[in-house]
Amino acid sequence: ECTGSICLAFGLESCQCIPGPNDPPTKACELCCRLPGENQPCL
Repeated sequence: ECTGSICLAFGLESCQCIPGPNDPPTKACELCCRLPGENQPCL
């Protein structure tokens, strides 16, 4: 399970990363950040 996020410290929401074709499988277990609100991309 993935825990911990610096996103909240910047007023962002945490979300699960979506690995790209060149990313390692472990990328899916990292937390990415996104701007609050609906339909915001997970970066």
